[in-house]
Formats: sequence, C-alpha cells, structure tokens
Amino acid sequence: MATICLTVPGITNSSEGHWQSLWERAFPEKFRRIIQTEWDEPAVEDWIATIEANVQDAGPEKVILAAHSLGCVAVAHWSRKYGTKIKGAFLVAPSDCETEKYHTSFDSKGFEPVPLDK
Repeated sequence: MATICLTVPGITNSSEGHWQSLWERAFPEKFRRIIQTEWDEPAVEDWIATIEANVQDAGPEKVILAAHSLGCVAVAHWSRKYGTKIKGAFLVAPSDCETEKYHTSFDSKGFEPVPLDK
C-alpha cells in the first residue's frame, strides 16, 4: 500500500514556487493537490468537505495531509467534523485567522475559532 501525500494549500492557493508546488512537480506519483472550488473567499464547510472527498478517494489508510497556512486550519476543522483516521498530517505555519489583521487582509468564512483538539 503506497502512501499518498495530499497537499492542502492555504487561501489564494500555492504559487508555482511554493514548497507544495515544488514537491508536487518533483514527486508527482507521491504528491497530489486538493483543489478547492474557491481559493479567494473560502468557506470552511466547503473546504473540509473537499478534503474528506479527496481522502476517501485516495484511501484514508494511506493518506498523509501536507497543509500550509489556512489549509492547516481547514485540516483541524476537517478532523473535528469527520474524525477520519489517516496515516498522518504535516501542518506548516497555520494561519492566525482569529486576528483582526487577518480579517482585514482575507475574506474567509467559518474558520474561527481554530479547533485545538488533538
């Protein structure tokens, strides 16, 4: 059973030079991006439903999620709502989406408060 790493970008997606994009290009057989329908004004329920669908399609027992920024917060919400058991998660630089500064820069819906559950 081969492990698959599903990348979970943050708000606005990941650019061509971002580490997630670089890993996906370097190792296309091991890394696959989760594509959200809305990158600029995300809603948490949409994002976590897309994460769950991708995890189920790949086979949860072989999935590692590699999330960045708001993607980390989405993974926390996904875990709390679905409880799907996966191999692991690699969370890099979670967004502090509870701050006023964040809300003046980005229009995201439902990501706060950030779940702190294990």
